[in-house]
Amino acid sequence: MESCCDMMKEQLETKCEKHPRKVDCPDVVVIETSKGLALPIRDGGDSFLVINFCPWCAKPVSKN
Repeated sequence: MESCCDMMKEQLETKCEKHPRKVDCPDVVVIETSKGLALPIRDGGDSFLVINFCPWCAKPVSKN
């Protein structure tokens, strides 16, 4: 997925050695899902909120 800004690029490229799944890592703010980019909801499950705009630069984010 193409990044809209440096912060988004950093988030999408983040790898965590302690957490095999990005959704489990507290340092990850944005995850890629089948529905697009999303904010994980830290409720102990796999919930997330799909976003339409970048939280850092406010540019629209694409689903592909």
